[in-house]
Amino acid sequence: MSEDTRSQPATGPLGAVLGFTRTAVWMLALNCLQNLVLAPRAILGDAGDRGGAEAPARVSILVPARNEAANIAACLRSLLAQRHPAIEILLLDDGSTDDTAAIAGRIAVEEGHGLLRLLQGSVRPPGWTGKNWACEQLAEAAAGDWLLFVDADTRLHPDAVAATLALTRRYDADLVSLLPRHRTETLGERLLVPQLPLIIHALLPLALVPRRERWATAFAGAYGPFLCFRRDWYHELGGHKAVRGLLGEDMRFALATKRRGGRLVLADGAAVLDCRLYTGFADAWRGTARNALPGALGSPTIFWPFVAAWAILFALPPATLLALALARLTGRAKGGGSPARLALAATGGQVALRLLLGHHHGRPTWEAALQPPGAILMLGALLDSYRRYHAGAVTWRGRALPPP
Repeated sequence: MSEDTRSQPATGPLGAVLGFTRTAVWMLALNCLQNLVLAPRAILGDAGDRGGAEAPARVSILVPARNEAANIAACLRSLLAQRHPAIEILLLDDGSTDDTAAIAGRIAVEEGHGLLRLLQGSVRPPGWTGKNWACEQLAEAAAGDWLLFVDADTRLHPDAVAATLALTRRYDADLVSLLPRHRTETLGERLLVPQLPLIIHALLPLALVPRRERWATAFAGAYGPFLCFRRDWYHELGGHKAVRGLLGEDMRFALATKRRGGRLVLADGAAVLDCRLYTGFADAWRGTARNALPGALGSPTIFWPFVAAWAILFALPPATLLALALARLTGRAKGGGSPARLALAATGGQVALRLLLGHHHGRPTWEAALQPPGAILMLGALLDSYRRYHAGAVTWRGRALPPP
């Protein structure tokens, strides 16, 4: 055997896995591209109602808030700026220990123009999560034809409600959820936060979500910080009482809508909605770990296959490149061989995914280079999610969360 032959690592099982990964990741990039072209989209300039003799649909914008002093002012001002002519805004203070209620009260008096009303949350009954109980109280107090649940860390364009109502007309929808433009201001956020939209755009064909056929039932998804229900459909689903003790209520509502024959729309809302989920790497890690297992409906039969798929498709290629580079630097290997080429091609596929999404969201091109380390960190956060929940170590706004 020649020296050149001995220096090239055999393809073996690793090469076979990386070959599959390379093909799969580039197929996911193609799915992302078709999503950016074909997915339902909230469009600026769409009117919420077509006018005429019919009165505009009344929308109740419902904001559950707990310890949101840093976010609540900007959120409420964006809601008060909505151009849709028939809205009410209800904010429920869910036992905040900061200045959330005081800030909201001041805005209601000085800028509310009678549209903004504050509610004080009552004691949470046993068996309810905090957010679900807050949302249930808000729904009971709402008078609108549509119930729009909005988290306090979101910011809405003045035409967001109008564009959402246009989607409900276009698709005859019962539940509309918008995917936002994510704001990230630190390196740590840029590593982890973009993994969520990447997962959605890579894995879910968004154009199939509104389909009502039985074969399309599995194509479901929703984004919890922006859920707009037709009022009667919300009650048909049982409201938040039906998910009172559950985490990941957005996915529960999405699946229930599909299974009951309703029309669900998960739309690109980047033009009308943005949010900053976390502040810094530590917060992004904790938040990702908090949401990962509930996002899989708390089911090990969903969660662990997803973790395995993420490990193979996204974490393995950059980890392989790193291991081969370290082996080469320390003199334990010569050349790259087939595994290196396959790993590089697979890593290039996920960088292409990040470039596509970054271009769509107006992100700097250089951020795509963060995808390989971000993918490895995401795998760690997924594993940490399972560890934290089963150790009873997950909290949100000072409250312990139950295992999903």
